[in-house]
Amino acid sequence: MTAVTVVRRSCASPERWPACDHVHSLQSSGRTVRSRIRHHPGGRCVPPIRSMKGRIDASHQEVSPMTRSRKPMQKRRMVAGLAGGALTVSGLTLSVFVGAPSAVAADDTNPDFGPNVTIIDPSMTTEQINAAIAPVAGNPRRQIFFKPGTYGSAAGQNDPSTATGIVNTTLNANTAIGGLGAQPNDVRINGALHVEAAGSALGTFARTLTNLSINPIQPGEDPHTMRWLTSQTAHWRRIDLRGDVDLTNPAPGTFAFGNVIANSRITGKLDVGNGQNTAEGQGDQTNAMYYTRNSQIGGWEGFSSKMVFSGVKGAPKDNFGPATAKSGPGDKVTLKNTPVTREAPFLYVDRGHYKVFVPKARTNTSGYDWDLNSRNGSSLALSRFYIANPTATAATLNQELAKGKNLLLTPGVYDLDAPLQVNRPDTVIMGLGFAQLNATAGLGAVKVGNVPGVVLSAFSVGGTGTASDVLVQIGSGGAKRGGSEKNPTTISDVHIAGKAVTAEVINQDHVLVDGSWVRTGGLGGVAWSDPAGSHGIVVNGDDVTWTGLWVEHFKKTQMTWNGDGGQVVFLETEPPYTPPSQPEWMNGAKEGYPTLKIADDVKSFRLDGFGAYTRFSNGCVCFASSAIETPVKKDIVFHGVTAGSIMFPVPGGFTKGGFRHIFNDLGPAVDAGLDSGNSRLPYSDTFGFTSNLRIALFPTKADLGHGGHR
Repeated sequence: MTAVTVVRRSCASPERWPACDHVHSLQSSGRTVRSRIRHHPGGRCVPPIRSMKGRIDASHQEVSPMTRSRKPMQKRRMVAGLAGGALTVSGLTLSVFVGAPSAVAADDTNPDFGPNVTIIDPSMTTEQINAAIAPVAGNPRRQIFFKPGTYGSAAGQNDPSTATGIVNTTLNANTAIGGLGAQPNDVRINGALHVEAAGSALGTFARTLTNLSINPIQPGEDPHTMRWLTSQTAHWRRIDLRGDVDLTNPAPGTFAFGNVIANSRITGKLDVGNGQNTAEGQGDQTNAMYYTRNSQIGGWEGFSSKMVFSGVKGAPKDNFGPATAKSGPGDKVTLKNTPVTREAPFLYVDRGHYKVFVPKARTNTSGYDWDLNSRNGSSLALSRFYIANPTATAATLNQELAKGKNLLLTPGVYDLDAPLQVNRPDTVIMGLGFAQLNATAGLGAVKVGNVPGVVLSAFSVGGTGTASDVLVQIGSGGAKRGGSEKNPTTISDVHIAGKAVTAEVINQDHVLVDGSWVRTGGLGGVAWSDPAGSHGIVVNGDDVTWTGLWVEHFKKTQMTWNGDGGQVVFLETEPPYTPPSQPEWMNGAKEGYPTLKIADDVKSFRLDGFGAYTRFSNGCVCFASSAIETPVKKDIVFHGVTAGSIMFPVPGGFTKGGFRHIFNDLGPAVDAGLDSGNSRLPYSDTFGFTSNLRIALFPTKADLGHGGHR
């Protein structure tokens, strides 16, 4: 190994690095690299470590059944992360300072992704790996990559209590872990990358797994089982898990609010817990909802609010609706295929060179597909990306976009005084480690013109200071909206929570959005009468598709759909938590606002798997006149619909209010006041909800017969 000399010097700019006592130089192979020194949690100043070039050897351990024959990938030995990240070796916490203020040269064999990206190499010991990926105080945004290889020992797989030498860590918030192989099986983890929660998992957000194979060995769990107890923004993509997944805790369970699994294979079963209330008593606390698409699973266990599957081999049969005299209630919404898919782009290493694979869009697909061939997409050289770090300004990023560059956003918060302007077809903006674009001047964060094929993936959007009219806008609007059926603009794993009148507007046709949580944010101290936080999503384009969406807590309508030909698979909505009173939460003469509004002139629309849930946590006895407001036409179809009131303590008791109806002015109410403080039959079939109702299909012939009104 190349020798490293550490030279101690006094800190040149302590005000720039308040946690820094010294700046050191690393002298390696005649090169000097100035590096920032962070304090170890114990209080001592410790030296950094720099990635070293080493020998080349083969990396493939196992080939997916769908992988074509190819030459073995090559890997470069590394001691720690590539020019960044944190690694603990022999008790020392190590970190590298990247000198460039906003970006670094896109060296595709040794790229500098900055201090918040850690790259793990097979030459590291299991102890070093576990230290490098362990939770960090304060939950900083960070990305962890594993280079191709096998990590950890499988010796304890049949009895996790005896396991030693496994890769084992709990993922804290803002942590993304991915593999750098061309296939998930190029990176094999023996151990557990797990998420735990006690009491409630309703806040276990923002942690992801991508492009990995896991042989689950988790002490405290059954053999071949890993726990992933999360709510929104904790997605799996391209995961091959050789065993079972525990999505809750043992009885009495733990409340959680769902997640997305896409393009993955789980050989065993997934268990959300059994939350069904029966005449004998209440159910357990469960993971209330889940969306799984284009995957293969060994089975699914449990009952809760709604479980949605599209294009999943091994999925349970479609069975959704209220209990009948012959059977209990159903919570499964299952589609044979997913109508439109375009998988998220991802970083990988090809014979020592870093590349980004950008998948193509496909229609009516099922099962997982991990091949990197021209049918599935294209590989982009890293030189086609501007690698940004959080000091980059909006002007700099827009300049690079104007030059024809794609953007790779390294972890951190990017304060933008102007929105990113995307006017080139097929532009890719991709984040690492929950990078966030933060609109600070009230002008929004991202604006995409009327150009097709744009890909936005794996970052968050916020807004502070002056409220923006719109945080994310796709398409300029007007008569020519742009868009392409074969090459749709695609938004995957982009989550929005910021100060804006409307969070997101889709003006372009054929847009695909996959895996998104859109909610209010930054409204502390904002008056109820202020327009900030009024609307969630407005869809004006035609033939727009959403798969896996949570949209919550806006003051008025959560989602407004004005375009024709729209389709949604899995939608969860919630009205605002704290309307001051019913008179102050009115939509003209109607109580409250629908969570989903389909415009009166829409001719066709389909939604599979919908949930709307109230929780007026300030004690307001408030109602929305309906959960969904829609024209009633034969080509506007809803399959698998539920609405409920969440049981939650509030001043003076428990939540009350709810929805007067689910659709328009049809049917009974979801009214928590009928049995406030309880969750039991006949008011609720799922524990955790004071009141809930299920509808298998709308409209029926009877609904069409009288126009969808009483």
